[in-house]
Amino acid sequence: MSVVVQLDGVSKRYQAGSGKVVLEALKEINLSVEKGSFVTLIGPSGCGKSTLLHIIAGMLNPSEGRVMIDGITIIKPQPTKMAMVFQEASLYPWKTVLKNVEFGLELRKVPKDQIRPRAEKYMELVGISRFKDYYPLQISGGMQQRVSIARALALETDVLLMDEPFGALDEQSRLILGAELTNIWQKTGKTIIFVTHSLMEAAYLSDKIVLMSSRPGKIIEVLNVTEKRPRDTESPELAAIRKELWSHISKEAKQQLM
Repeated sequence: MSVVVQLDGVSKRYQAGSGKVVLEALKEINLSVEKGSFVTLIGPSGCGKSTLLHIIAGMLNPSEGRVMIDGITIIKPQPTKMAMVFQEASLYPWKTVLKNVEFGLELRKVPKDQIRPRAEKYMELVGISRFKDYYPLQISGGMQQRVSIARALALETDVLLMDEPFGALDEQSRLILGAELTNIWQKTGKTIIFVTHSLMEAAYLSDKIVLMSSRPGKIIEVLNVTEKRPRDTESPELAAIRKELWSHISKEAKQQLM
């Protein structure tokens, strides 16, 4: 597989107005993400997972190092190459489901005759077509997140960044959406970089799990998940991966408190 996203020596520090370093968030992150892969970032709270994802998205600049996509250094958002799904659905309450999905296409100035068919295509893919005339407050949190995913997919970028997209949902909804996200990923061939706190999600969804240390976040191990899909969340193989992840994360979390 070819590499689509490359991180070379990425570090991030936050500074006070006087220039004094107050927080070192990330330190010397090196990572290659292959085209069409599903990569998950996981680590103890505060380790910089979301910060790293925002740097990949071009929403933050690293203090050192660089991020490249298709060999091009990223210094600002690249809406033609990457789309992002956040933990909160961030829908416009005065727009219907359909209009929310279409909105990103309108901003991208997609030809008008292509907007509706493309929006409907991805609403069908995530299972929300029959809710197209509903408003966000009329549907559940899980359905709202489906709308957010459809909106991002409709942009038809090669890379999809997901920052704890199921974090606010109940366990049942997380399992259902996780299975559906796997199907969407397999159908679209997108490269997905996914942030989660859930050991189960990391083991169930990923080709590759990037395990990060406590702050400053560093990569301490990369685990390859080779179990064939569809996967069973209770399989011995995934249970062993979750156990290994927890061993690392609990140790890192304890160090962070010392």
